[in-house]
Amino acid sequence: MDASPSSPKETHNLDQLKELVLKRISTFAYLQRVQNGQAHYFNTILLTAEDLAHFFDNTRLRRRSYNLFILGTSLGPILDITNTSDYIKALNSMTVEYEHYVNEGGKSRKRNFFRKSKPGEGFSANLQDGEYRYLDIPTTPFELDYLEVLNTLCDIFVVTYNKLMENIQDIGRDSLSELVMKIDAKFKKIAAMMCKDLDVLIHNAIKDELFMIDPLRMSKHGPDAAEEWDTLNALHI
Repeated sequence: MDASPSSPKETHNLDQLKELVLKRISTFAYLQRVQNGQAHYFNTILLTAEDLAHFFDNTRLRRRSYNLFILGTSLGPILDITNTSDYIKALNSMTVEYEHYVNEGGKSRKRNFFRKSKPGEGFSANLQDGEYRYLDIPTTPFELDYLEVLNTLCDIFVVTYNKLMENIQDIGRDSLSELVMKIDAKFKKIAAMMCKDLDVLIHNAIKDELFMIDPLRMSKHGPDAAEEWDTLNALHI
């Protein structure tokens, strides 16, 4: 059966989907390189392990680390699904469950595999009960390293999107692109969060370097100097 698009509109939609998937692969791979000290952040500063460890405090980020950890562990089994339609539907269901879990502040209970479904009871009812089909919520007996969790999650995201890219024709043919957009919107929030953190870190590092160039400036000009640093930061200098 020919899996190619049958109309100019379908071709355009498929091209947009390809562009989106490739862009997200590049984004997560790039952010991973930045956080590993292998690439400058938008041609500004090459971050060191010390810079990152000082900024990303594991104790302060304990809850976020765990949330991202369970997202990564939940994506793993889904990657083994071979049918494209089932793969995307499972991804979508898991992201909905993950969003519900985070919004509920991490409340959940173990799923009862022998529980019989009531008539009319569906996916939403399970969410209300704190039961999840695809979201894996393991217990961790040790403190997670935020940067390690984020680094591994970037790897998993790249694999997740690569699998979408490998089956892009099936996605276009089976009208699954809308689900892919919904999934991507949730993953994009994580990329945005990473960029926001790096923006703050880079701006602080630039201010520190400027201060090192003229360390007497602050003591000479007092409050005016502080305002000048804030102005530089606002201008992204």
